[in-house]
Amino acid sequence: MLRNVLKKLFTHESQNIANLAGEIEAIESAIELCANCSGRIIITGIGKSGVAARKIAGTLTSIGYPAIFLHPTEALHGELGVLSTDDIVICISKSGRTEELETLIAEFKRWGLPIIAITADRESPLAVNSDIVIFISCTSEGDPLGIIPTTSVVCSIAVGDAIASGIVHLKNITRQQFRAHHP
Repeated sequence: MLRNVLKKLFTHESQNIANLAGEIEAIESAIELCANCSGRIIITGIGKSGVAARKIAGTLTSIGYPAIFLHPTEALHGELGVLSTDDIVICISKSGRTEELETLIAEFKRWGLPIIAITADRESPLAVNSDIVIFISCTSEGDPLGIIPTTSVVCSIAVGDAIASGIVHLKNITRQQFRAHHP
């Protein structure tokens, strides 16, 4: 019955978001790093993680924090020119093992940029090479097949929302300041 499929999806996603409470220390560290960034917050991911990265970049920009989405493939073909040594990076990848991202991480390291990982694999190259790792604990997705990027994307966006909300709190951003970027 369709209703049961939907209930299962919402339950799966909400339980995995609730599990993020176990990552509060890492999320707080990410918030502090982002709140004190003197450059831009570069956010990257490929596939549906890239969609989440775009949303997070938009949210951070709307609160007055310069953030941009950097597509991993485009980055490796000249777009690294947007980087400065004052930037920080948020990399989103459920597996933490995509070839494009692994190559890009090496470039971020070469630039000396702090890396925040949002991943479901603590042992992945992304996690191992990051300064802060925020673990999304979803081992399966919430769809009937268990493979469509649903829960992992929702959890990644929730982490991004937590980072933005934490910055608003730490920096005492007012409604008027928000309106300046989001009239």
